[in-house]
Amino acid sequence: MTSRRPPLALILLALVAALFLYHHRYGVIARVRAVLNVRPTGKALLVAGQPLPVVTLTNLAGETQKIAPRPGRVLYVNVFATWCPDCQEETPALEQLAKSTAQMPVDIVGISQQEDIDPVSEFAQRYGLTYPIFLDQQGVSHGLMDVRYIPTSFIVDSHGIVRARMTG
Repeated sequence: MTSRRPPLALILLALVAALFLYHHRYGVIARVRAVLNVRPTGKALLVAGQPLPVVTLTNLAGETQKIAPRPGRVLYVNVFATWCPDCQEETPALEQLAKSTAQMPVDIVGISQQEDIDPVSEFAQRYGLTYPIFLDQQGVSHGLMDVRYIPTSFIVDSHGIVRARMTG
């Protein structure tokens, strides 16, 4: 007499498939795909000498603000993700830079690319960040700033012109 139970291999296969689909939709794979969703744009990267596009984002306090240099000040923009190892590695140095330039005409802002507020708030708290962090849940920086890889940083002069672009 044969058993009506499904074979163990079939059960394991179904479990592995279910876990993959869950992680594909909700886990690390989904986060990686969201950030690395590179699509051909037919244009060059935003490079030195070009104006920084106007980007309006929401900070961790829920306030909407335009990301642009203030008159007479240089702006350092860092686009990151909380799960990115390189981003985690450079964050303490950025915080130190923010503290050491506090009395200079330099502003530093972070833009979390396509993440929810909770992990970004926890990240900011974990690293004791004092510079403003903005949420880019719709991928605006990916499109307008042409950020394809993270971390990507821009140094923008007081006239809104990108003077340097750094990736990695």
